[in-house]
Amino acid sequence: MKLLSTKIVSKKFKDLLIKNNYQIEEKSFIKILPFKSKSNISILENIIFTSKNAVKIILKNSIIKNNLANKNIYCVGKSTAELIIKNSLNLIKSEDNSKNLSKFILANFKNSKNSFTYFSGKKRIKELENNLKKNNINIIVHEVYDTLLTPIKINHFYDGIIFYSPSAVKSFFKGENSLNNTYGFCIGNTTAKELNNYSNRFSVAKSNSEENMLESINKYFK
Repeated sequence: MKLLSTKIVSKKFKDLLIKNNYQIEEKSFIKILPFKSKSNISILENIIFTSKNAVKIILKNSIIKNNLANKNIYCVGKSTAELIIKNSLNLIKSEDNSKNLSKFILANFKNSKNSFTYFSGKKRIKELENNLKKNNINIIVHEVYDTLLTPIKINHFYDGIIFYSPSAVKSFFKGENSLNNTYGFCIGNTTAKELNNYSNRFSVAKSNSEENMLESINKYFK
C-alpha cells in the first residue's frame, strides 16, 4: 500500500510504516512562518502549548526558554509533550485535544487566581481560550507563528492520504485534489471536522499520536 503524508513525518513513524509494509511519500502542504521574536512578553506561572510548532519556535528564543524553566506547562498532543520533556521543562498535563485540556484546567483551576500564557499559531481553534475566559480564568495569548498553505497538485495514485491539521486539509483540496479514489486518515477531531467539509471517506485516530495513527491505517487496510 502506498501512502502520502501531508507533512514530513518523524523517522520513528516512517520506520513503523515501513515495518508494516507501507510505502510512504511525504509532501509539505503547509509552511510555518514564525513571527518576529519578542523577549519582553508577559510569561505567567502556567503555560499552554497546543502545537509542537509553537514549542519549537519558543525554544529558539533563549530568553523566553530560560523563563520557562520553573513554569507549569500544559499541552496538547503526544509529540508536543515529548518535545517539552526532552528539553527538561516542567510538563504538568498533556491531553489529546484542546477540548480535553480546557476541561482539565477548568476542573482544577476554576475560581482560582491562577493565570495562563498561551503560545499559539495565528490560525487556531479558539475553543480552549474561549472556555477559560468564559469561566473567568485569565489567559494571555501570544501568537508566535502563522500557517501558509502550499497547495500541490497530486498526479500519482495513493491508497491513503494522511492529514495532520485543518490547514493541511484546506491546502490539499486547494490543489484540486480529491479523496474519490483513495482514503483519508486524520490525526485528530479538529482535522476530521475540516476534512468532513470535503469528503466522508476518512477515519480518525483514537488519539493524537503516531501509534494511534498507525492503528487507524492498519484497521482500514488490514
